[in-house]
Formats: sequence, C-alpha cells, structure tokens
Amino acid sequence: MVDTPMLDLALSRRAYLERLAEQPAWKRDLIDDLGDSRSTVDRAIAALTDVGLVEERDEGFVTTYAGRVLLDTVTEATAIAETAGAAAELARNLPADAPRDHRFFAGGEVVSTDRLPPAVVIDRITESLAAADRVRGGAVAANSEQFIELLYRRSAVEEDLRVDLLVPASLVPTLVENYPDRLEGSLRSEWLGLHVVDRLPYAFYLMTADGVTTARLLVHGPHRNLLGYVENDRPDAVEWLEGLFGEFRRESRPLAELAAERPDWPIGG
Repeated sequence: MVDTPMLDLALSRRAYLERLAEQPAWKRDLIDDLGDSRSTVDRAIAALTDVGLVEERDEGFVTTYAGRVLLDTVTEATAIAETAGAAAELARNLPADAPRDHRFFAGGEVVSTDRLPPAVVIDRITESLAAADRVRGGAVAANSEQFIELLYRRSAVEEDLRVDLLVPASLVPTLVENYPDRLEGSLRSEWLGLHVVDRLPYAFYLMTADGVTTARLLVHGPHRNLLGYVENDRPDAVEWLEGLFGEFRRESRPLAELAAERPDWPIGG
C-alpha cells in the first residue's frame, strides 16, 4: 500500500532531499543554500527525520537510502507529469486503451500544432529523417510528400538509410494509388522494407543517427491530419517503443506477399 503522507512529504520537501543527497549539511547550511527560514528548516528536517528519509550523522544531515529511492521516484513522477500535462490535448486523440508506458513521458519533449504551424512540425520530423541512418516505425497516414520522397530516395535510391516501416492495411490502398512507383521500387530494395499489419494505434518512429536513437510517438486527428508528437531519447523510452515495434513487426506481412496476391495493384509486376 502506498504511503501517501510520505510521498506528499517527499514532494513538498524535494529540495531538502536533493541538497542532502549531494553532501551532508547542517541546518545553518540549509538556511543559506535554500533560502528558507530557521523555523521552516527545523520543521522540514524534523518531518524528514521522523519518517527515515533523512538522518543525522557526524558530518551533518544526509538523505538516507530510502530517501534517495523516494527522491528518484518523485523526480521521475514530476518529469512524467510535466510532459504528460503538456501533451494532454494531443493525447485526447489517442485511444484510451492504446499501448502506453509512463516512462516514455519522463523528460520528453512535446511538439504540437497548437504551438507551431503544421508545416514546421512536419519539417522537424523531416529534418530528423535527413540526419538518420536507420529508421524503424509505423505510419498511419501519408501526411508529407517531402517526407515520403526523402525516405524513398535515401533508402531505395541512395542506399544510405536503413528503413523498416509498418503500415496498417487501411493505408495500403492510398499508397498504391498515389505512390505505385515508390512501392514497386521498395519491393526491389534491400534498404527499404515495408510490412503490413492489421492496424496501428498511432504512428511512431525510432530514428537512429550517429548511434543515438530517438523515439517519437505521433498523434493524428480524426481526419489523419498530424497534430504533433512526443519525442524522447532516454534509454527506457526507446526500449519501450522498440518493444512495441517488435510486437507489431512479428505480426506483420511483407508488402511483397500482399502484392503477389493482388494482381490488380500496379506494383510487383
């Protein structure tokens, strides 16, 4: 059972836990460093000591092991809350039961068309694509001609970008109609792999450049218009999205297999 009073105390006295985790200090040091009054410092140290988050040693007061664990917890929770709060309007457009991991939001950046023009949001993703040497992910809409052309050119033509992309079955007819030459070229390319899944809850990308992978979760509106994205390069955020990609990838079928079953498609001939 969660000890709510202790959690509340750690949140309200986080500055004390952080300061005393850096190095021991006496009350007079805390008054100088934190700018609190003597009475405030007395109350804070008494409360933290009573529950075992801080203890007094020969060299001063220090954050205990339990205090450090709780400090880590509230630090992460605060980072998650900040990003999740900034992404709240975007998240309204995601299914409530869509795959999620709270750690993905810790320290993440929210980029939204509420704050930036849609073209700027798309340009930022395209710029990341231009710098990447590997891309994995899933697309739910064909929002940007520039993005599609750059992805195709760098992978299938120039062969300096490895791409493994998932698309939902509902998107394939649109791609076949609008990009038959690009799809046919992808069937011949060892650098551009397209796989089809039954459905995707949202679009997402794992873009790797110079050994650093950034995870992006994209949010679209009811008409598949791009509303924005949340990005994070923390290892646990990347690990979660890599796991999600792997799950969908195992359930997918290569586009070439579907094309072989559809002689009416102008690809694969």
